[in-house]
Amino acid sequence: MGLAHWFDELAKSAGEADPSRRAALRTAGAGFLGAIAMLAFGGRALADDDDDTKNGKGPKCPAGMAKCSGNCRDVAIDPDNCGGCGKVCPDGSVCRKGVCETQCPPPSCLPPCPPGLAFCNGMCAVTAIDPSNCGACGRTCASGQVCVNGQCTTTCPPGQTFCGGSCVSTTTDPNNCGTCGTHCASGVCANGVCTVASDAACAGKTAGDVCSFTNGSGVCTVSGGGLTCVGTCNAGFANCNGTLADGCETNIFTSSANCGGCGITCPAGATCVNGACTFPDAACANKANGDVCTVTNGTGVCTNGQCLVATCNAGFADCNGNRADGCETNTLSDAQNCGACLHSCAAGQTCVNGVCTTTSCPPGQVLCNGLCITANSITNCGGCGIVCTFPNATAACVNGVCAIATCNPGFANCDGQVANGCEINTNVDARNCGGCGIVCPTGQSCIGGVCQCPAGTRDCGDGVCHPLTFVCP
Repeated sequence: MGLAHWFDELAKSAGEADPSRRAALRTAGAGFLGAIAMLAFGGRALADDDDDTKNGKGPKCPAGMAKCSGNCRDVAIDPDNCGGCGKVCPDGSVCRKGVCETQCPPPSCLPPCPPGLAFCNGMCAVTAIDPSNCGACGRTCASGQVCVNGQCTTTCPPGQTFCGGSCVSTTTDPNNCGTCGTHCASGVCANGVCTVASDAACAGKTAGDVCSFTNGSGVCTVSGGGLTCVGTCNAGFANCNGTLADGCETNIFTSSANCGGCGITCPAGATCVNGACTFPDAACANKANGDVCTVTNGTGVCTNGQCLVATCNAGFADCNGNRADGCETNTLSDAQNCGACLHSCAAGQTCVNGVCTTTSCPPGQVLCNGLCITANSITNCGGCGIVCTFPNATAACVNGVCAIATCNPGFANCDGQVANGCEINTNVDARNCGGCGIVCPTGQSCIGGVCQCPAGTRDCGDGVCHPLTFVCP
């Protein structure tokens, strides 16, 4: 191995560990080789140098080297004069055979990352989930996407939901509990339901034991090194103050400040009845629950100060569910509620005594037995109930007019009249034998649609029936 190559490899090895050492070794190697070359060429080189010095050119350099800034440099390996004076190799490369070559990477020069991670921009990245290095270094997912298994997508893994730019578990995330954006005031989400947690309820219990708190119950669950009672509020109650100690303290069926849900306040003069803000009814003034009251087109009953519809008069119904107007709908005449709520009549129909009835038809149709039809059939040809039928024929309806489609076998419409159908039996009619206008000769009869002579005679082709003894010419 030559000295130039040896210093090159030495610089390469040093470069993998310390760039400053690499540069120093390469420069030292180049200078050292220059000195050796000067000595090897002995007096001739010195003599030449003396001559060049006298001529003002300075000392000559050995073959393969160049004089750079007054010094002899091996341009085959000198990184500051690679292939020629002043040609400096960039950081991270070495000079080999007068050409700058990249020293690092390969990966052997880079800090190792654990399995499953990649060295990206000076740090180890999990390319399976990193949205800035998704699947490969520098591959950035678009806004609104996440990185799943190295692929940019808006589809989350099974069991997770895309909410606010990230994949979350809506079964446990208190900021996306059950659905995106549903925030749990208690800070606890279990199975997609905002729950109330109370540590005191699990005193003396073990994980999995049933626990209870004010107006609620749950199961003792390991949390933060202890047991927490995680559960739900009973129907009609809620944890509106967000405090775990008093459980589900609010009755949302009766609280005017939290009517039907936390923070829903009833307007002045209204009370909360079964979770709905309600104003008292004059019809139930001075009456008790269960007393009869009057509603429009029906009978009501007083319930918590409200006159609720109990029954409607015949032909009426409470279709909008508004107690204020009672049984407001006449189901005998309302086309949208004909006979019953939400039973709508079709276009062109009206409601008559609770039955949808057609009274007019669109152009090209006629009203027939309560239905709009196109009067172009053999049972309704040109009008309702106009039936097409003809003797010895198959009828048709053409543009609302009855016509003969075909005659039955052995019959024909020889007079051209539609009304009497196919009036001629062409099997026996001697004046229309086998077809209209075919007349049999005198003395011949029409049998099976063919003109024939009587028995014991024959036709010699002259239209005359001759005795059988007659010799036809």
